[in-house]
Amino acid sequence: MPNINKDDKVVQELYEENQRLYTRLGKVYDNELIFLAKIVCNSLDKYTRADCKDEIKRLSENLEEILSSINDYAYEKGCIIVASAGNESTETHSFPAANKHVIGVGALHFDSEEYLAGFSNFNKDDEKATDNVNVDLVAPGYVISDGYDGRSGSQILLTQGTSFSAPIVAGAAALWKEQNPEGTLEEFENDLYSSCESDVPFSKLGGHGILNGAIQHSAPGDESADR
Repeated sequence: MPNINKDDKVVQELYEENQRLYTRLGKVYDNELIFLAKIVCNSLDKYTRADCKDEIKRLSENLEEILSSINDYAYEKGCIIVASAGNESTETHSFPAANKHVIGVGALHFDSEEYLAGFSNFNKDDEKATDNVNVDLVAPGYVISDGYDGRSGSQILLTQGTSFSAPIVAGAAALWKEQNPEGTLEEFENDLYSSCESDVPFSKLGGHGILNGAIQHSAPGDESADR
């Protein structure tokens, strides 16, 4: 277990919940967890919000280490981990997006191929591409779905969130992994970020840029991403 406050019930429950999540993604064989998942997508808003300010403080003190331990395990098993950057419109680190070995995804504004959505978290001014940041890249964050809105009576609903952005990148990762079954996270990051659409190498709002689904696999020996 990572170095967390074991006496704090909220923190302990969070750690155990994440253990159960990753256990379900593998199977037990000869008392060892054999990791089966190749792509994991985390759209987890609860980790940056709580009903009580005291809980937020306690979680923030332990969260990075809790999720880092679990994500490191998945990384060691060859898994590509993608996470939503969060919807608090803040530069404060949101986990697991800002954990090492995790690709954080922000959201584009509705009907825009350029601007970050107002709700999406972003990066700090002085953060670099090699840092562990909220937003490594951005993807669409609005979804139009069938449903019923009791206030307007509409059958068509517009919903939003980085929770919709992360699965798009995870889908791109799955397609890349299909073509490169032995490919590593570092190789995928290199191909992913080098294919992103951006006028600058790395930015506060968009990270490496906008997802380009046509990810080209680099030849062996090409410089890989540092994160």
